Amino acid sequence: MPQARVFISCGQRPEARETEVAAAVATALADEGFSPYVAVGQQTLQGLKENIFEKIEEAEYFIFIDFCREQIVGLAPPNNHRGSVFVQQELAVAAYLGTESMIFQETGICAREGILAAIQGNPINFRNRANLAAEVVNEAKRRGWASDWQNSLVVVAPASRRETHRIRPACPWRTKFRQTDARTLRSRLHSKLCDPQS
Repeated sequence: MPQARVFISCGQRPEARETEVAAAVATALADEGFSPYVAVGQQTLQGLKENIFEKIEEAEYFIFIDFCREQIVGLAPPNNHRGSVFVQQELAVAAYLGTESMIFQETGICAREGILAAIQGNPINFRNRANLAAEVVNEAKRRGWASDWQNSLVVVAPASRRETHRIRPACPWRTKFRQTDARTLRSRLHSKLCDPQS
């Protein structure tokens, strides 16, 4: 059975235990049947291409977790901290691809800065990092995120020839595809090509 892939984008500061929070979110999502991916320690362009951009493109869902960074001088509390810059860039890629996203932002960060302002994202604020994994799972359930599908087309040959082929649809026009018989698919495609009115 296919598992929906979830790209988890978040800060990576080990001294702030951000990687532990990300691992807890990934474990909670895996327990719900999802296939989570947390990008950790990608420092080269090749690593970015193969492990970040490719994984964002493959993902059915995207989770943005913005942790508090340094205080911005000249801004009054309470929202006077910047968020993580790199996760903003990952969010921009996910937004371009049209990936369904959830946005979580730690309390204290300037509201709607960076790409969040451009896409008019409505972040879910959180205070307690220890409760974030449960909050993510609850929000995924509230939104109806399904763990039993992938954004790919699976063509199954008739029983005499059991071969499975995966065809990835072009982004950003993402569609949920279900399994279908190769003969049925071929006849539907043929009718569409031969009779554009159908």
